[in-house]
Amino acid sequence: MLLEWARVVAVEREMVWVVPEPVIDCASCLSNGGCGLSLFAGLRRQRPVAVVAVAGLPVVVNDRVVVGIPHGQLLTGVCHTLILPLLAMLVAALVAELWLGWSEAWVAFAASLGLSGGFGWARLHGAGNPRQPVLLRCSSKPVN
Repeated sequence: MLLEWARVVAVEREMVWVVPEPVIDCASCLSNGGCGLSLFAGLRRQRPVAVVAVAGLPVVVNDRVVVGIPHGQLLTGVCHTLILPLLAMLVAALVAELWLGWSEAWVAFAASLGLSGGFGWARLHGAGNPRQPVLLRCSSKPVN
């Protein structure tokens, strides 16, 4: 299971909105910002992104919590959102070129249709099967 520390920003019925805590702390590092992480830290968004997690514990706003997502769930999500659309694009391009004998412009059009169809399928398939992180523990509670 992948674990990440986060801060609770809103509490709803069964859901909790959390903001992941920043991982990079260049002030305490001995290289004084001379590494690649400091460069990428400056390029990323300054506004944190809130994520919805399933609340398994009673928490309040500003609690520090550990949020987890199973490895299998993460890999399934990556396959559905990235790999399957790319495979659909490749299959559409191969069918257009090898079986149908289309010209290069039409093969590119078929590939873009395959990619769009793959993303559409991923969106429809993902809507009925939500993958959400789970709240595992709160820092104010004793760790089991």
